[in-house]
Amino acid sequence: MEPAYLEAWTPTSASLGPLLCFASKFLVCWCSEESELAALGIDLGFLVMLGGLAVVFGVESVGLEAGAEAVRGVLVEVVVVHLLLECVFNGWLHPWINPKGATPMTWDMWAHHMGSCFAGMYCKVAGPW
Repeated sequence: MEPAYLEAWTPTSASLGPLLCFASKFLVCWCSEESELAALGIDLGFLVMLGGLAVVFGVESVGLEAGAEAVRGVLVEVVVVHLLLECVFNGWLHPWINPKGATPMTWDMWAHHMGSCFAGMYCKVAGPW
C-alpha cells in the first residue's frame, strides 16, 4: 500500500490538459518566427481559463457546492502540472528552440514556479480533495 502523500499525487486525467498545452506550445513555438510571443500568449490563455474556473469553483455562493470540492482538487493538480511543464519549456526547451530570441528564466521565476509547485503539492496532499 502506498503512503498517503504518494497516493495523492498519482497522475490522473487532469494532467492531460497541461500536457496538451505543453505539446501545442512546443509545436507552435517550433514553427513560429515570434516564439517568445507565441509562448506567452499560450500561457496567458491557459492561465486565464484556469483563473476563471478557480473563481467559479472557489466561490461558495454559486450553487455548485457539491461538485466544487472535487473540481478544486483537479484544478490544483492542473496548475501544478502546468507550472512544472512551464519550467521545462521556459527553462530548457524554449532556449533550445530559439537560442537568440528566448529569454531564459531568471532565478526569481524559478523560485516562483518551484514555490508554487510545492505549495500546490502541499494543498493536494493536506487538502480535503
